[in-house]
Amino acid sequence: MVNRSADEKAIAKLLEDIVAAFNRHDAKAVVSLYASDATARQPDGQVLEGRAAMEKYLSEQFMGRFRKAEATSARSFKFRDLTDDPRLADGFIEMSGLTGPNGLEMPPVTFLSTVIIVKRTNKWQVLTARTYPANAVPGPAVTTT
Repeated sequence: MVNRSADEKAIAKLLEDIVAAFNRHDAKAVVSLYASDATARQPDGQVLEGRAAMEKYLSEQFMGRFRKAEATSARSFKFRDLTDDPRLADGFIEMSGLTGPNGLEMPPVTFLSTVIIVKRTNKWQVLTARTYPANAVPGPAVTTT
């Protein structure tokens, strides 16, 4: 029998660990929490395939546009069973300290994030992540609570 409560706690910790590694600007630690065959769509539309591509992208961004970036939360994630494994996590990530293309610091940004998480060798890992700016389409503001 699957212990959903324990799994949700483990998945929530996985997401917290990703935020903590991101805030340390530790690309290797971030991608270690992803499956080896993971993909990640970035807010700019770029799709990264595999840990090596993700680590290269993050390392470059941590020296550039993300050099002062901090994820202030990975909250409001709701979990949904697709089967016992994988799981879907949908929520918001708030970020500050991003540098815009003009080199100036951007105001804080809220992103929508959808993550599919799988359990491999008894460890939860991100298989794929899709992140989009919350208000990319004009309309009412997104509520993050």
